[in-house]
Amino acid sequence: NVIVEKLDSQTKEALEGAAFTCYEWTGNGWLSAGSLKWDSEEKDYRLFGLKYSDKNQGKFKVQEVQNPSGYAGNWEEEFTLTEPGTVTRKYQAENTRVKGRITISKTDAGTDQPITGAVFQIKAKSDICTAGGTVLVKGGTVVDTVTVKNGSAVSKELELGTYLIQEIQPAPGYLLNGKSQEVVLSSGNREVSVKVQNTKNQMIIQKISKGDGTVLPGVM
Repeated sequence: NVIVEKLDSQTKEALEGAAFTCYEWTGNGWLSAGSLKWDSEEKDYRLFGLKYSDKNQGKFKVQEVQNPSGYAGNWEEEFTLTEPGTVTRKYQAENTRVKGRITISKTDAGTDQPITGAVFQIKAKSDICTAGGTVLVKGGTVVDTVTVKNGSAVSKELELGTYLIQEIQPAPGYLLNGKSQEVVLSSGNREVSVKVQNTKNQMIIQKISKGDGTVLPGVM
């Protein structure tokens, strides 16, 4: 029998969603002996009934062939059955959570030229959890604050999840763009770019008639 516990490398919680294959030796290569099945009560992966034979000489190996969603890592373990009777081999395999980054591009709304100096906040839109349900980041938490230089700013590494990007300080000479944008970091989209444009500050003077308030054109 072979049992594998799949754990988050940081929280040490059990992870569902991985896939393991057990192989047995044939004398000149490895042949699949079956897949390990997730046991929802024991929170591990199991395969029973491996048997010693003259052909395999008791040589087996277990290999992770699929990571849980949002995780990365490689794991395999080779073992040899030499003891008589029923033997259970139990292993622990850890995976590291995959993270992502957000790039913010900042340009002039009129010229599309890059600008410098705007400050953005990145917040978690809702709770961000591990595959096992542990809350990593509570909704509404500010996870990063970045300042745009030469038209671009890159966040630190962030947990996969949904974020809100909002400008909290405009570039000098520009109006604040207070609209928030939603960004989703996922296993298949770990590098996300967001483009934000700003309008320059403007002063508009209207000349009107003191008597009736009529706008007077042509005033220099």
